[in-house]
Amino acid sequence: MVIATKKIILSIFSGIVISALMIENFQLLPAMKNIVEEAVGIFYEDGAVNTDNILLILFILGLGMVTAFIEKMAVRQDSHVGHKSGSKVREWRR
Repeated sequence: MVIATKKIILSIFSGIVISALMIENFQLLPAMKNIVEEAVGIFYEDGAVNTDNILLILFILGLGMVTAFIEKMAVRQDSHVGHKSGSKVREWRR
């Protein structure tokens, strides 16, 4: 689905929902209950907060932010290369 739509988040969530529906024999309420229980189970395990998973998710989010920042800085530097005066109004490419 990602290849067809180029929308990663939509593809991930639709895959989760379709998988839960298949597991629960296409019954909507048990499938949604299963999704919520599994999502909560990532952060809480045996009645306690699962700090290992929380720290791992925070690390992955931080890594994504650093990667996006580096990519923006590289695009910013590329916009100045080869300009006559050596200085140019800085702009962000999209």
